Amino acid sequence: MTGVAEKPVAAVLGVGGVGGELASQLRGAGIFSSVIGWDPDFDTARAAQKRGVADRYVNVAPEAARQAAVLFLGLRGERFTEALTAIGPNLRQGAVVCSLQEAHEPATAAAARALPGNVNFVNADPIRWGQDGEPASFVKGVWCISPAVTAHEDAVGFVAHVGERLGMEALFLDAREHDALAAGARLMPALLAAALLRVASAQSSWREMGRVAGTELRDATLLVGEDPAGLGADLAASREHAVRWLDLLLAELAQLRDGLKDGQEPADYFSKAQEARMRWLHERALPAQAADLPRVTAEKRSLLRPF
Repeated sequence: MTGVAEKPVAAVLGVGGVGGELASQLRGAGIFSSVIGWDPDFDTARAAQKRGVADRYVNVAPEAARQAAVLFLGLRGERFTEALTAIGPNLRQGAVVCSLQEAHEPATAAAARALPGNVNFVNADPIRWGQDGEPASFVKGVWCISPAVTAHEDAVGFVAHVGERLGMEALFLDAREHDALAAGARLMPALLAAALLRVASAQSSWREMGRVAGTELRDATLLVGEDPAGLGADLAASREHAVRWLDLLLAELAQLRDGLKDGQEPADYFSKAQEARMRWLHERALPAQAADLPRVTAEKRSLLRPF
């Protein structure tokens, strides 16, 4: 007799921020029979329980590893490494461990040290999206995937399927390529905002400047207040790529400074930036195949099946 395959159990380790949002969305996606939640921070775990982001919760990470076939890690820095170490000996054979970190290379290296060889490790960076003035969400976002070389193709396909069920477009990138691009597009905006605030707040006129500042400064520095500790962990993990982007930015600013000192300010400085932004937003709205980007192939889709 042929029966219907039972849906697997998922666990989300780190239920604050993007991890909590993912857990909540997974509950309603119909992919998993249940979603387990856990967080190393007591206050974060309790807040997640009050919001009902998961179906049930465990007190320690190894318990989640023993119960779940697919585990998503929404932790950064040392907590990410500690969680990997804790779950390693308790994972089921063939289990899928999926990192939600922005830095894929360090996550893959940490997983290689901490996880047994009979499980699958995949990076899946959920890049949320939203129209101007709307809150960002997974819908119409991008699910950037870079699996470990040892991950089975079925596991990779299943992770891609999860992202698509949540409304994201799967995009396959090499881990190093992803990290270099993410450092410029995701880390630099927060780093520049932090640098601006550090310089401005160190001025003797900061009190008066704070009164003169309007929504421009407030909105431009929003990223700094979202998760300072997490941003610090991202900066540490992306140190090499951050240095490269800072070199490029410093060269651009130096050129602008020298032009202004010589009385030759570029009249089209902002208009060219506006053109680049409009072109980016137009291309961002195109599907991956129209933009000639790597995406989920029909072969990978055929491999999707529950664990």
